[in-house]
Amino acid sequence: MVQILPYSAVAHLTDAARTDGVTIEDDPATEWFGYALPDGRVVAAGGLKELLPGMFRLRGAFTLPAFRALGIGGLLSASRIQRATERGAVVIETHSKHPPFYLAQGWMDSGERTASGAWVLRFVLTREVADDLGIHSSAS
Repeated sequence: MVQILPYSAVAHLTDAARTDGVTIEDDPATEWFGYALPDGRVVAAGGLKELLPGMFRLRGAFTLPAFRALGIGGLLSASRIQRATERGAVVIETHSKHPPFYLAQGWMDSGERTASGAWVLRFVLTREVADDLGIHSSAS
């Protein structure tokens, strides 16, 4: 189950994420989402940060290797998009060295790259996209 958690609940993933080139850090401006198993273990996490009014960034998405290819990353992504939409998002951005995951979900390649070589991908929330995702908010 995906839930919004304090950083302390996802901090144990920091070292494993770092080996994959993902940064999970204690940033008060980042809202952390975690995927918890029925026994309470958090095996995946991702952050959401508001950059400007209406513009958000997905941060630090990571799933422990034993739990990959089960759809958990997609659930985390959808939950963060839902939350950003509830908070008035128009554009959501992420930086990724694994763009096929995001491109398959309808993200657009901005053509920009970060200094570390990550792709800058954007998700533009139009009314049509929100309807397709089943997202309903006062912003749409």
